[in-house]
Amino acid sequence: MAFLTDKQGNLSFVRVSILVAVIGAVFLGGSLLTFVVDQQSRRAPFFIDLPPGAQQWGLPVTSSQRPGWQQVFYRVAGADPASIAAFYQQKMVAHYGAAPGQSSENCTRLPDATRQFTSDPADTANIYDASYEPGVDMPYLWRCLFDRGGLGATQWTQVTIHPGLRNADPALNTEGSVVIIYEQRWQAQ
Repeated sequence: MAFLTDKQGNLSFVRVSILVAVIGAVFLGGSLLTFVVDQQSRRAPFFIDLPPGAQQWGLPVTSSQRPGWQQVFYRVAGADPASIAAFYQQKMVAHYGAAPGQSSENCTRLPDATRQFTSDPADTANIYDASYEPGVDMPYLWRCLFDRGGLGATQWTQVTIHPGLRNADPALNTEGSVVIIYEQRWQAQ
């Protein structure tokens, strides 16, 4: 503390001011560096951990007209779509920092169990018609959105989960599997 005092032993206003300015400059520089590093981390796709047994299916789909966008396909053999959705719901709770069961962000099933695309039961325009056979599952999917954007930066991954479909082409046949699609968007520049 001797460097803060003058020859008479009193606090030197000039020396204290210089110390405060140096501490402020270090704090400001550290804040600026943290901001730049954070912005740079949003210039790549945001990947969420995959469920056990998931394997990439094909190459990522990109577009020269849409920089900072891609789709990546995965499939999980012998899995149940609801259990895969539950896995991503746990990831969503951890990502958004909510207590289990109290997350404001949830994976959504479309259509829901009542065959509606909306949560408004009065909206009958979005109810499937009754032409589906009773007991036969109708097409559905799960969607989970993981957003990591902030301060003018975009970075999110939308996870779409759906049961596999039978296809005559063996390369496209996903029957007995669950298909997971990551649609990703990030800051390109």
